[in-house]
Amino acid sequence: MPVEQTFKLSSGTTSDMTNVVQDIKIETKTTDGSTDKETRWQNTDWPEYYGWYLLVPEVKQSVDVSTVWICGKQWRSPNAWDRVTLHNIRGIGRESFQQILQNMVRVKKIAGDSFAEIIRGPDDRIINLKPLDPGSMVIVANKKGIITRYEQVKGKETIKYEVDEILHFSNKRTGDSIHGESDLAALKKIIEANNESFVINKDVIKKFSRPMMKFMYDTDDVNLINANVAKMDQAVARGENLHLPQKSVEHEIIAIPPNATLNILPWRDALRNYFFQSCSVPQIVMGSANDFTESSAKISLISFSQQLAAEQLEIENALWIQMQIRIELDIPVTIQNEMLSDTSKDGANQDVGLQPAETSMGRPPTL
Repeated sequence: MPVEQTFKLSSGTTSDMTNVVQDIKIETKTTDGSTDKETRWQNTDWPEYYGWYLLVPEVKQSVDVSTVWICGKQWRSPNAWDRVTLHNIRGIGRESFQQILQNMVRVKKIAGDSFAEIIRGPDDRIINLKPLDPGSMVIVANKKGIITRYEQVKGKETIKYEVDEILHFSNKRTGDSIHGESDLAALKKIIEANNESFVINKDVIKKFSRPMMKFMYDTDDVNLINANVAKMDQAVARGENLHLPQKSVEHEIIAIPPNATLNILPWRDALRNYFFQSCSVPQIVMGSANDFTESSAKISLISFSQQLAAEQLEIENALWIQMQIRIELDIPVTIQNEMLSDTSKDGANQDVGLQPAETSMGRPPTL
């Protein structure tokens, strides 16, 4: 007679997931400040960032749109000599100063730093600006963190530049770092997740947008099966009817029920929204009005414009400090008139919360 087994709850135990599920830790960072008698820094991440810009639509669109808004429709200068100097600049031959400025702003947002050689004539007058490859440039600083020169590495050749021979735009330099920071570095995981979801969704559509068939033959003759495979694949590819002898081949459709897999589109929408939120470029600026009300669009534009005004001021001051040239960039588009129009519609005695001064895109004067 078999012995009856008994099971006691006290014999239960728990698993140890400590080494299986790791805690999420954010990588620590330090600034790239000067530590030695001479500190050198070169942007080795430029090829990766440039690839993101060229190949990822959201990255290219956000960088290009913000660059256009920062540089504005045109520049102005209160100094007649400065106007003449800038109008005569031709870059690599057929560029205007406006194109060169957009190039440098675009590159500084992608790479963190942008550089242009300041070419002077015999009388020390500026005659040209030539943008340089940020990946080839080396920033050299002394022990106190002051930039003393620049170097351009071209294969085995190194070209040295004095500080006043280079126009250098730094993007969001932090602490004692001798270089700027790319706007794309913090977006890496979002970009990778978005690309992954795009590839997966593309494969799903490609494989299941047309029916997948399973054929069962009443023969094991490889030649006959291969001949039928070619015929069937051609018919399916062309969308033609199949005519087969009765009972010669059995077939069935391989299909996936609609709810059997995850719907990846909401995830892609969430990633897209997260991307533009993280890079501080409202989707309304890109021309998308999805999920935007009139009020939320105005608030987004006001917030965006403050960032643009600050970046414009940085560029204007950089040109004055490094080249002694004074310019004024167009102020981003204002929505003051629209806000005032809404105020009048709401009634003069109602408190609408936003005052005219808060809706203008003004900024403090340059140095």
